Amino acid sequence: ILLALIDKGMLRETAYLVVQRNAMMTWTDRRPLADHLMEDADFMQFMKREELESLMDPAAYLNYIDEMYRQCEVS
Repeated sequence: ILLALIDKGMLRETAYLVVQRNAMMTWTDRRPLADHLMEDADFMQFMKREELESLMDPAAYLNYIDEMYRQCEVS
């Protein structure tokens, strides 16, 4: 999420503050991070809901899980 915001033109320091601020709210109230981010005006200037959902979709990170296990010789 942080890198995506930077890629979209948000300053690194600002992106860090936006993500950290919302992560801390999630830690406090246990609401999903995505909910907090979607309510954050600074975040919404750079990212649409669909983009955030895509970034948070675990399937994108699991595409090569079988290959990783195979390479590590884990069964």
